[in-house]
Amino acid sequence: NRRIYNATAEAGVVQMTRTPDFLNSYQYANLYNEARANDGLTPYYNQKQLEGYKNSKGANDLLYPNVDLYDQLLNKNANYR
Repeated sequence: NRRIYNATAEAGVVQMTRTPDFLNSYQYANLYNEARANDGLTPYYNQKQLEGYKNSKGANDLLYPNVDLYDQLLNKNANYR
């Protein structure tokens, strides 16, 4: 009564090769206003808000945040098996 078991295993690390380049919050707000102007609409962000985003202190700025969610939420490396 001889039993034979066959098994395979694989493991490794996956790395992100590149991530998309996104606008920062100031660039987005500015271009959003421009798009609205092209459609004949009034600007959504006023000058004070644009200056707030331009001078943002980053992710911890509560009023004018500038957060890169790729860096905040995604890991650069992942294990698989």
